[in-house]
Amino acid sequence: MRTPVQDPEYPITQLNQLAARALSPGINDPGTAITCIDWYSMALARIVDRELPGKVFLDEEEGAVLLVRFSDFAGIAKAFYAPARQFARDNIPVLIALLESLIRLASLTARADRLQQIGEEARLISVTTEQGAHLEYDLRHFRRRYQQLRRLTGRLQGT
Repeated sequence: MRTPVQDPEYPITQLNQLAARALSPGINDPGTAITCIDWYSMALARIVDRELPGKVFLDEEEGAVLLVRFSDFAGIAKAFYAPARQFARDNIPVLIALLESLIRLASLTARADRLQQIGEEARLISVTTEQGAHLEYDLRHFRRRYQQLRRLTGRLQGT
C-alpha cells in the first residue's frame, strides 16, 4: 500500500481522482472539484517558499555523499495541475479556480524557480481555456485573473 510518506504524490493523485469524478458527466459537481483545488493549494502553500527535504546518504569516512530529493516543487505542482487542467478543460469555473489557486501561491513566494513553475502552470491553463468553447464574458474574467498572475510571477524576473 502506498502512503504519503513513501510517495508524496500519492495524496495528489487521490485528490485528482476525486476532482475528475466530480466533473464526470454523470455527476457534474464543479463545487467538489473546486474544493479539491482549494485543499491542494492550501497544502502546496505550506511548501511554496520552503526548501523540500531530501535524504542524505552518508559515507563513514567522508560524511555526506549524496542528497536525494524524492520530489521537487515542479514535480508536485505538475502532478496536480496537469491532470486537473485536462479534466476541467470545458468547465470555466474550475479553470478559474485553478488559476486563482496559482495566484494565491504566487503571492506567497519570492523564489524565482517557484514563480517560474507557477507561471508555466498558469500559461498551460490559459492555453487550455482559450482553446475551449467558452463565452467571451467568462474569458474576459479569466484573462483579467491571468494578467494578475503574470504580474505576480514576473515581479522578480522583470517580465
